[in-house]
Amino acid sequence: MVVLIAGWACPAHWMESLGQAIVGPGREDYQLASIHQFGHDPASWRTGLAQWLRDLQPRQVVAWSMGAMAVVDVLQTEPDLETESWVLLAPTLRFCEGSDWPWGQPTAAVRALRRAVQANPIEALARFRQSCAQPHTLPAEVALSDARQMAALSVPELTGALRHLERWDLRPVRSVPDRRVLVIHGHQDAIIPIDAGRQVAQQLGAALAVVDEMGHDMVVRCPERLARTIRHCFGTRSYE
Repeated sequence: MVVLIAGWACPAHWMESLGQAIVGPGREDYQLASIHQFGHDPASWRTGLAQWLRDLQPRQVVAWSMGAMAVVDVLQTEPDLETESWVLLAPTLRFCEGSDWPWGQPTAAVRALRRAVQANPIEALARFRQSCAQPHTLPAEVALSDARQMAALSVPELTGALRHLERWDLRPVRSVPDRRVLVIHGHQDAIIPIDAGRQVAQQLGAALAVVDEMGHDMVVRCPERLARTIRHCFGTRSYE
């Protein structure tokens, strides 16, 4: 079984096409999850996700964005999990930039997004969805439709997670040489810069695959391409 975990504001079903592409036509041995179903803060995400994985015993975990951050946390704290391989899509060790972490969003920008989501969630999420699509541009009606799906999560959940992202810091992480880990990052990701993904791969000792001309929404934009990369990349250290 493969499990796929979506990130902040992303409905779990957005991972459906990738799940189908990974397991193959006609097969259904995958499960989808939103990171929010495991709790409301980094500690509960870690413990809830770890327990879910123990119960399911998947052969592969594929996690995106904030979901990938939670998986990095689990990789550090749960050495007994027997999952064969781990795929981190657009991961980072810290979402907000700092004096010793230049590969993040300005804290002021994250706080502005939180205020915007509180004031007008559909409008704010539509703008965020367009940022995820860069370097591409979504038709306005598609961004609006996606924003309505994102807003199905409660505003307190969304804004609370943004508060945690201001402070959540997974550094320093240790190398996990006994785990098969692959980092995949869009080269033009406007939400989590490619250099953040490179740093995750370097510190974990993971393989790295960079997807050209893709941004943060590569999961929904090119699932077949990601599935081919996952199948091809294990066993090689870098694919830049």
